[in-house]
Amino acid sequence: MVARGRHGFRMLRGIAATALLLLATPALAEIARTVSVTSDPSDAEVFLLRGTREEPLGRTPLSYEATFHSEMSILRLAIKKSGYETRRVEISAAQPSLAVTLKPRGQVEAQRSTGNSQLDRLQARIVPQVTRVVSTGVETGMPYRLDDAREAQLRMLGGSIWLWVPLRIASGPEGLDELGPRNASTLSRALWSQLDTTMLGGLASVLDTEETIRGVLFDVRYDESDSASGVRVTETTEMVCEAGMRTEIRQVSEPVYDACATMTYDSYSGTNRCQGGMVSKLVTKRVDVYDPCARRVPKAQVRFAPDALPKGPMPDARWRFAVQSDLVKRPMSADERYEAVGVAVTNSRGRDFWTHNEIPGE
Repeated sequence: MVARGRHGFRMLRGIAATALLLLATPALAEIARTVSVTSDPSDAEVFLLRGTREEPLGRTPLSYEATFHSEMSILRLAIKKSGYETRRVEISAAQPSLAVTLKPRGQVEAQRSTGNSQLDRLQARIVPQVTRVVSTGVETGMPYRLDDAREAQLRMLGGSIWLWVPLRIASGPEGLDELGPRNASTLSRALWSQLDTTMLGGLASVLDTEETIRGVLFDVRYDESDSASGVRVTETTEMVCEAGMRTEIRQVSEPVYDACATMTYDSYSGTNRCQGGMVSKLVTKRVDVYDPCARRVPKAQVRFAPDALPKGPMPDARWRFAVQSDLVKRPMSADERYEAVGVAVTNSRGRDFWTHNEIPGE
């Protein structure tokens, strides 16, 4: 239907103005950079942090082509090497090169004072042993990838001494991104099974002679800074042009001598006579020509783009598992021990997703 009258004219004018505005708006230009990451020591694994997941990129020294959306765009990386503490860093289009020094595990920094000299001495004695047990456990555990980014401590909780073991989840099994009340119980049991299998045996040896420690409190969290913005990474192989010479078969016009290039009339004899001369003739030849796209070759391309964050209560989740010392030392299966363990799954706003038995107050 054709718009009529003053109202129709205004509507058409508005549509035309909108179209001109869209045509005049420039597209955001992507910025290609060669990203390089080195580490001391070298041969460390480099991961791209995608929310709570990790995408392996390679080993140091690492160099690859990345596409940024602007000079302000950043990528979050984790650099890992067995026997060394994990480093999390940011790299940007404005500063695409990075050199990282890794700190060996077991270099225990000065312990935080508890305000109790007897407790400080106990902490100084057992925390280095706990650090070695936890470091070994996070390197062997599956299906959750865990990091011991912070050091264990002794804490007074509910009037008793507890060994506090902080951990961070780097990535996990399917369904972790949709963590909520419906699946918190299943995911919690899987996480506990991993902690029980990889760490409790070593912690039992540490606690065997320490009667004053009530139990172990595992405090497992997502790192919110790594989950602040999602990134989608795609690696493709594209065929790109490569300049060079190529051979073509062409028909070209060349001057040649012809004994009968022209005909003239001889009035005396009354006949036409041939007269020699040069004529143009098409000749088929092989010709070498320059071509900016003489051949197409494969080239790997790694591209990064913003990715939508997972829906639901993620990524600010926190697990706490409280297991008393006598349960740590007692030989039993992970499932049997889980029935007696205190479990609480919450987010940063304190919302409970799942609770099981009691957790000591903080």
